Amino acid sequence: MLDFREQRLGAVNQGRMQKLVRSATPSGCRMAYAAAVRLGRSVVVVDGDVGPDYAAIGDLLFSPDGRRVAYVAVTERIEFSLVVDGQVHPQASAISDNSLAFSPDGCRIGYTAGKNGKQCVVVDGQPGPEYDAIGDVGLAFSPDSKGIAYAARRGSRWFLVADGRLEGEYDGIGTGKPVLSLDGQRIAYAARCGNKWFVVVDGQRGPEYDGVLRSSPVMGADGRRVAYAAATGRRFLVVVDGQPGPQYGAIAEGTPTFSAEGRRVAYVARKGPKWLVVVDGQPGPEYDSIEETGAVFSLNGDRVAYGATRGNKWLTVVDGRAGSEYDAVAQLSFSSDGQHLAYLAQKGSKWFAVVDGEPGPAYDGFSGNCQLVFSPDGRRVAWAGRQGDRKSVIVNGEFGPAYDAVAVGPVFRLDGALEFLAVRGDSLYRVTERENAVRRRQ
Repeated sequence: MLDFREQRLGAVNQGRMQKLVRSATPSGCRMAYAAAVRLGRSVVVVDGDVGPDYAAIGDLLFSPDGRRVAYVAVTERIEFSLVVDGQVHPQASAISDNSLAFSPDGCRIGYTAGKNGKQCVVVDGQPGPEYDAIGDVGLAFSPDSKGIAYAARRGSRWFLVADGRLEGEYDGIGTGKPVLSLDGQRIAYAARCGNKWFVVVDGQRGPEYDGVLRSSPVMGADGRRVAYAAATGRRFLVVVDGQPGPQYGAIAEGTPTFSAEGRRVAYVARKGPKWLVVVDGQPGPEYDSIEETGAVFSLNGDRVAYGATRGNKWLTVVDGRAGSEYDAVAQLSFSSDGQHLAYLAQKGSKWFAVVDGEPGPAYDGFSGNCQLVFSPDGRRVAWAGRQGDRKSVIVNGEFGPAYDAVAVGPVFRLDGALEFLAVRGDSLYRVTERENAVRRRQ
């Protein structure tokens, strides 16, 4: 039997929810939202704790590890404050929408501020130089949290600002954030001169194209490799490490992607009426469509999987081999050691987890913001499911205690416990289950 323990976090009024953010990381599950409390007043509720009321709430976000939360608060006099972990930091100038950003380690925070027709980037409370405009996506931190880069405009010319230094002079800079290597020494971004686009890597312009898709390149984790999708006329291609690949009728949104260690790269392309996945430059078999998440690599990059359709049936392709057919597949995930693959599949009106090709017990569907996760040791698989009106987390096919909704998670914490947030009535609960209280998959 599953042994779940509940901790009530507080009341939740879903009818008054405005902005809602969730965090499900190995440090645990958290939820925050802005809520209207009365006419013209709003509060932020974090894990059930209600904060002070303000005239309005702006950006609201968790740090990447989920341990910290920040939001922008606006008073009746249109004065802005930054609230971080409940501490109020008054600001004298407006904070631009969607500009708030934590560094990857969660220790630093920055945003774009405006005053008297000028804008600047503020990091750790220190304002940078003023410009006529800052790029809409705001600032980007390097993976080690030390480097900072953003786009800025003076007059009609755009520049990249990297750690306070101006680079280039362009007619435009891509709408995606610049990407930085782990140590912040390498920077890549898309820019435009006239009607031609190109990617700039380490200050050097690449070849010109009619467009750079999604206006931002991607970089491997080790910082050595850069890839992006580009348009030439009505054809599309992917450029990897400066080398253009073959042209296709389309490149799917969200690709190319690198494996976690940066060694391998994959993208989804359309060839005539068919779609295929290209891995390390090698095109795979053609299908009628590819699942929108594209290719999923194992953590060590040795294995790759994706969902595809053949006619009106879905199947998974694992290391180039097609699996069983279903009415739908979703949430492909490898265990941390890459030895096991799990995903959700639908047959008729029922959904179930398939682990290493073996389907588990069937249920009526997903619950909430569902994600399928492996335990660190790869022995357990958990997902949020629904059986009739009951919603809960399913662990190795076994249905947990019933709730009105699974709000966040599930996630396996660093200490090995399974955790999720759930709603029953008007209460929000943190629900945990210990590894030694469940049946392990042999």
